[in-house]
Amino acid sequence: MAMSSALKLPSTVCKLGQRALITLSGNDTLNFLHATSTNSIVDIAEKAVYTSFLNAQGKVLFDAFVMPTGIDNKVMMDIDKRVGKQVLSHLTKYKLRSNVEMCDVSDKYSVYSFVDRHQNTGKVSAGTVRDIQQAIQNSGGMAFADPRLSELGVRAVLPMGARVQLPPSLRSYQVGDEWMYDVHRLSMGVGEGAIDLPMGRCFPLECNLDRLNAVSFSKGCYIGQELTARTKYRGVTRKRLMPLSVMGVREGGGEGELKAIQRGSALSFLPDLPHTATAEEGVPLQVGSSKVGELRSAHGRLGIGLLRLEKVMTKREVEGGDAEYVDVKSDVEVQCQSGSDTLLLRPSVPFWWKEGKEGGEEEEEGEYDS
Repeated sequence: MAMSSALKLPSTVCKLGQRALITLSGNDTLNFLHATSTNSIVDIAEKAVYTSFLNAQGKVLFDAFVMPTGIDNKVMMDIDKRVGKQVLSHLTKYKLRSNVEMCDVSDKYSVYSFVDRHQNTGKVSAGTVRDIQQAIQNSGGMAFADPRLSELGVRAVLPMGARVQLPPSLRSYQVGDEWMYDVHRLSMGVGEGAIDLPMGRCFPLECNLDRLNAVSFSKGCYIGQELTARTKYRGVTRKRLMPLSVMGVREGGGEGELKAIQRGSALSFLPDLPHTATAEEGVPLQVGSSKVGELRSAHGRLGIGLLRLEKVMTKREVEGGDAEYVDVKSDVEVQCQSGSDTLLLRPSVPFWWKEGKEGGEEEEEGEYDS
């Protein structure tokens, strides 16, 4: 599927300054991670794995990329820097007597993202992945296709101060800022890190981790596994992260003049979405007078928010009484405040969502349940 033509950004390589890196080594490393995270970590000899770690109530504590280092029983984890101390504390808590050593190496390595926008599909080609891997390995680093979506390109780790000599096939890549990576993933509705997945406040399926290859439903037990499996097989995911874009503004609040735009119109007169400054609380989102979710993060006029599906999507009933949510309601108007203005937002269904049963029993009208 073609990427949105609204993003006129070049192919970029961006340093991700909000990421931290820790190494885990020892004979029990892979089994330890396999038993404490949502994905299968047993066989990662040649690829990175995206996973998450839950609390006993089945809520996400943090997401992580686990990467092989080429050394037996040693991996590197790419995590959100803002929760680095909590990550080490959580892993130490469950390590017990396992033969696992952990070390923060954020002062020695940096994380980069290569996003290829030359392909018509937006997907990075296998040849491009190989070329990037070779260039990064020649500079003492490592690189892997992003395990979530091919459209997210290649994720790389490089030693601090390393210089990379790109081959001719990659010379079109431009050095970009971190916001360019954020805009790319937000446009596809991909949450990441402590702001989009606030610690202990959301379930993995609400964050689409099942659709981003971060949850294995065939592995054995792990912390929080029972509720995750029950939610999956009963089809009761009532909220999900969805991409949002500003479509209009009512200046001065609810009684002000509405300035709406048509598809393809200029956006220059519209204000930016408010930024969510902390992981503790997002910006409330409403439909009418009812709270239907919260804005988690934003850049410019693109954002991502956790929304109640029954309030913003159409559904069709299927055998057994469950509901399939199929598309955004044509007349839905999601609102949030930006200073004294009311922004009108349009949620959209990410192209990578797979059709499936969501919802279950309707929630009663009233306060949004976070």
